Amino acid sequence: MTIEDIESKYPELFTDCFDFSVGEGWLPIVDTLCELISAQNTGLEQKAGIIQIKEKFRTLTVYLSNGTGEMDRWIEFASRMSSKVCEECGRKGKLVGSSWIKTLCPEHSKNFK
Repeated sequence: MTIEDIESKYPELFTDCFDFSVGEGWLPIVDTLCELISAQNTGLEQKAGIIQIKEKFRTLTVYLSNGTGEMDRWIEFASRMSSKVCEECGRKGKLVGSSWIKTLCPEHSKNFK
């Protein structure tokens, strides 16, 4: 799965997105989040759209336009999940680093300083 795959799968969510930059390990989390938002959009007059997806403060961060409270809770859950998943490969990870902190598995944390 790639960023382009997700953008193609949910084109209606990405019409105003200016930045989608996370590692491949978090893409399954993003895909699930997009599936939930897209499904809820079906019943909404004002559709939610993704403005930005990135890593910020060591976790997945998603900004929406026209989001609902329920969507905000899904985003918060996805963010918490990302703190336990290697951003590079999707395996179990933990926070590593000192001045720059990322969520990585033992293999990917070997070369991270």
